[in-house]
Amino acid sequence: MEVEESPRTLQAGSLDVDLAARRAFTAGRELELEPLVFDLLAVLAARPNEVVGKDALWQQVWQARPVSDSVIPHAVSKLRRALDAAGAPEQVVAVHGRGYRLTVAAPAVGDAPAQGGDGPAPPARHGPLLRTAWVLLAVAVAAVAVALLAGLPGTPQARPERVALLPVENATGDPGFDWAAVGLLPVLDRSLEDAGVEVVSSTEVLGTLKRHPGDSDEQRARRIAETSGAERVLALRLLRHGGGLRLSMHDALGEGFQPVVLDGDAPVRLAVAAAGSAAQQLRRVARTPEFRPMLSGDRFADEAYARGLDARLRGDRGAARTFFNTVLASRPDFHHARAQLAIVERDDGEFERAKDLSSELLAAAERGDDARLRGDARVMLGIIAWRQGALAAAEEHYRAAGTAYREAETPDSLAAVTANLGILAATRGRYEDAAVALEAALAHYRERRDRYNAARLLKNLGLLATDQGQRERARSYLQESLAIRRALELPLEVAMTLGALADLAAAEGRFEEVDALQTEVLAAAEQAGDRSLQALALADRAQARLQRGALEDAGEDAARAVAIATAIGQSSLLATARTRMAKVYQAQGQWQRARVVFEDVLAIETGAGRAPQQLEALLDLAELEHAAGDHPAFGARLAEAATLLDAGTPAQRARHAGLAERAGRGPSDPSGTDAAAP
Repeated sequence: MEVEESPRTLQAGSLDVDLAARRAFTAGRELELEPLVFDLLAVLAARPNEVVGKDALWQQVWQARPVSDSVIPHAVSKLRRALDAAGAPEQVVAVHGRGYRLTVAAPAVGDAPAQGGDGPAPPARHGPLLRTAWVLLAVAVAAVAVALLAGLPGTPQARPERVALLPVENATGDPGFDWAAVGLLPVLDRSLEDAGVEVVSSTEVLGTLKRHPGDSDEQRARRIAETSGAERVLALRLLRHGGGLRLSMHDALGEGFQPVVLDGDAPVRLAVAAAGSAAQQLRRVARTPEFRPMLSGDRFADEAYARGLDARLRGDRGAARTFFNTVLASRPDFHHARAQLAIVERDDGEFERAKDLSSELLAAAERGDDARLRGDARVMLGIIAWRQGALAAAEEHYRAAGTAYREAETPDSLAAVTANLGILAATRGRYEDAAVALEAALAHYRERRDRYNAARLLKNLGLLATDQGQRERARSYLQESLAIRRALELPLEVAMTLGALADLAAAEGRFEEVDALQTEVLAAAEQAGDRSLQALALADRAQARLQRGALEDAGEDAARAVAIATAIGQSSLLATARTRMAKVYQAQGQWQRARVVFEDVLAIETGAGRAPQQLEALLDLAELEHAAGDHPAFGARLAEAATLLDAGTPAQRARHAGLAERAGRGPSDPSGTDAAAP
């Protein structure tokens, strides 16, 4: 007797995969899948939440046919888009060096909205995370970060060696090749990354070397390894050989790496070829990175591109702009040159030009289905939107950047985005979301043994805990950050952590300690020539001295902070310094002078489009008018502040409610200006 076989189906979370009909659904909605993409989903859905190796996918989906290295990531990218288009909560996550995993989302976590206004203890005026958000250059919600965390790397055993590269030594005797020292580093970085090697960014390497200019070659290599967690630090040397050039590469830390020696006549191509040879040793792979990702194929354009990199990394934006424009004039499809030009324009404040270049880059990335390039373009657009105060647009760009970096299997880029995602959540009072994002990024850097970035995350977590009133937790984070930074001999970073400890002391009312700590910060900032940190230390010391009643000293500090902030043209810092000055005037009973300065602060924040800071300035003015006894003006300021409450933090909303109660009306009724005297 024949038994009719029922159609075979798979279920993974919300997904129903009908193997017989070759159709897949989520909550009744069908996914649009190409045949090979359906096969890929079927293999992953059969093992939900398990890592399926690339070899297994190659065998089961492509039947071991010869295919290019990009075919699996390309199919995965299409599957992710189909899942997103259908609204499926499941995600395909790349596990670096191992394969892919279909994660079955938990609705209680994945569908939870971002935290709203009700939260723990509110941050103080111009709280530490609020005032330093511009340093991290990121705007997004931490709820997005939670969705991205699954893409961060797994266990240490799964990852390849972490490598850093020293600047190339120009031993040719020809100063015409000096550009190769720094200009070849990003080319080498990207070539090694494209071959699957984890690389400490050249920006981080150069920053470490700049902080310790007196180190010997051996000291430089060991310091970079200790700071970044690199197992290998590769040293390169360019010299004359015969009628051409020779590029050599060896491990500056010791043995276990076969030196690479290549001859040719084009330094950029030699660098990419050397990266390919190194990758064969470091990953034991039988392939070299393609020229296409970083090179145009035109020797003249490639060298101009590397010279532009050298100029940008050395801070010569004018020369960098000239080189990158030259490249694009001859090779308009050289997208990495466009990306670098966008950075130059952004750093020069030419935001609209940078935005146009980044939009062109994004369009090219979409056409070529290049996830890494898409992520880079989205980050650039997010930074520009953030600087222009377009927070919703910035959030969208950062959300897309995180997804792209996960697709591209670039865990360091994903971790950086995740770390920055917590900042906006913190400034908006979503402390738990912010902590999740920052802790996840910290775990990534700990696993990488990247002590420099781990210390940065620890400091930010300490600031966050301070804002929450979790003082012992804050102290623990900050002391660990301080210990790492002292061990790494980073005096400026030590000063920043001391500043965070001063914020904690201020929260506990220990203003003499704040004064002493900020004096130490100021000395370090002056020695390092960091004028921004000088101004911030002076402004914070002015606040501490104001609290102690030392009004004359507070006024002197505030005036110095204003002068420095004005000289360097940093509007957010100028607003902070002038706020301190206004509060000194207010404490002295100089109502009109305080009012003029507060109004100047309001104008600065309004011009910059920073709504939370506008709200803070209006609340300061309302308190001033109340103290001065001008109740109609007090009510008017309060009413104006009410229009910005949606952009404010829970602390600001609570402060507004308290002021409204003083006026004899509820916080939800901001209308009217003729409030009775309290």
